[in-house]
Amino acid sequence: MKRESRTQQGRRRRVLGRILQHKRKLLQGLLSSTLLVISAYSSGVAQAQSVWQNPVSGNWDVASNWSSLPVSSDTTQVVFNATGAESYATTNNIGPLILNRITVNNTGTGTVTIAGAAANTFTLAGADPQLDITGNALFSGLFAGAGTMRKTGTGTFIHNSNNSGFTGTLVIDQGTFVNSSTGIATTNFNPVSIVVNNGGTYQFGASTVGDPNLPNSTYITVNTGGTVNWQEGETFGGVNLNGGVVNLQQGSMTLSGATAQNWTSGSLTGGNFTVGGNTAINKTTAGTVTLGGNVSITTGTGRLNILDGTLSMLGASNLGTAAVRLGASDGSTAGTFDYQGTTATRAGAFTLQAGGGAIHVAESGTQLTLSGAFDGAGPLSKTGSGTLALTGGLSNTGLVNVEQGTLVLAPTASNGGTIATTAAGEFTVGNNATLSIASGAGTGSLTVQSLNLSAPASTLQFGLNTATLPTAPLLVVATSDGLIAGGTLSVSNTQPMSLGSFTLIDYNGGAINSGFNLQLQGRTAGSLIYDTTNTRIDLNVTALSENVKWSGATDANWDVGTAANVGGTNNWRLETSLALDQAKLG
Repeated sequence: MKRESRTQQGRRRRVLGRILQHKRKLLQGLLSSTLLVISAYSSGVAQAQSVWQNPVSGNWDVASNWSSLPVSSDTTQVVFNATGAESYATTNNIGPLILNRITVNNTGTGTVTIAGAAANTFTLAGADPQLDITGNALFSGLFAGAGTMRKTGTGTFIHNSNNSGFTGTLVIDQGTFVNSSTGIATTNFNPVSIVVNNGGTYQFGASTVGDPNLPNSTYITVNTGGTVNWQEGETFGGVNLNGGVVNLQQGSMTLSGATAQNWTSGSLTGGNFTVGGNTAINKTTAGTVTLGGNVSITTGTGRLNILDGTLSMLGASNLGTAAVRLGASDGSTAGTFDYQGTTATRAGAFTLQAGGGAIHVAESGTQLTLSGAFDGAGPLSKTGSGTLALTGGLSNTGLVNVEQGTLVLAPTASNGGTIATTAAGEFTVGNNATLSIASGAGTGSLTVQSLNLSAPASTLQFGLNTATLPTAPLLVVATSDGLIAGGTLSVSNTQPMSLGSFTLIDYNGGAINSGFNLQLQGRTAGSLIYDTTNTRIDLNVTALSENVKWSGATDANWDVGTAANVGGTNNWRLETSLALDQAKLG
């Protein structure tokens, strides 16, 4: 290859220089064009923000009222400022407007009012449309559209218009959105969904003034940290409670939506108001929903379905009358009906689905009486140190496990209750727990399929109210070998006991000749008779008002106790029981 001459090399360098210069010019032109585009875009955004110029009332079509006259666009933002005690009203007389954001910066104590004729609607659209409110703002115009708008800012937005044209979703992220009817006799607000998030408050009504309305298709979702204040009775779709607070301050909720409500956790409180209607309430997930104040649930055909987790009632006024389902139908989860209050009675049926669940009575001095019928095939646990009394029909066929406290059953024939004389389920009694049969006059039997009293500290208690000996077995265990002995048989009577024998338990299967301890009321002596021929366990009462004899079991004091079997009273024993103890000792 021939070497280039100096002349050729110079010519080559000049050509390359011209090419580089041309490239620089092209890049400069491209950069200038890009900057022009960015400048134009930035200028357009700035022009989309229209600020109300003076804190005085006026119409929107007056250009001097604005920094720039608002135009209908999903990038347009209108801004209203106020300080001190300034209050003023602005009216949209331009026509229907699409806006991206309405901002009220009201740092004072007055109110900024935004109004508009029926034809001059406001549609919030574009990227993240918002009602950004600081201080107080009153809206008497009309929203339109089916999109989503967010309430932001710490202030209060009072919606006070007959506004049925908005069918989208309202999300309250901050501050308060009030749906009221104080200036108009009746108002309608038709969002398909209202979502209240952490830091947000939705208020329905204003101290029962007027008649604000929500449609039967509207559902309110109250998430953790969100609050709903209810100041007017209303029929609407339903509430999905996901950790927030619903406060029924001045009215009840009647729920009529087609879709079941989902409650995971949170609380309902307020005055003497109800959550009613026929839309089902499904308590799901392992969380707890707490009812406080005087609020109760009276849901009808849809029922209160505690499928998982706990529904807790703090007092008697929270018990309500809704029929209850416990546990999931597929058996995957169990629900808990929790009562924390004082002695009370509740009507309303219970159905034990495949998952079943628990009824928890928290306080040891409390008796919760459930007069509704029980059915279903799922298991039921009695938990808590209190007493649960079932006086309705027992056609449930699953296992009933008395884990804690006392479960009382009252057969019809002997105690005037409404429980059928046959309970279809099986029963197990745990340590330090009691199954109590309210046997009354002792003229009828309660039949159970099986009874497991194998836990050594379990108790089967019979409560009589008769001056004569019972004429029927107090308990019948129907299934062969269905009675497992153990624990204590306790017998009490509100009247003086009669001398003689009567049947406590009639069972089937292999004979039982031991296994139970006996506990009788004060100054009554007797013993158990294991009738292996007739497969019965009888009580033979041998002495009444028996003398007591000094045992010195505790100390040298006659009586420093506060009640029977407490303190010094343990120094005294019935003569026969002391003799038996001494015989056992040798």
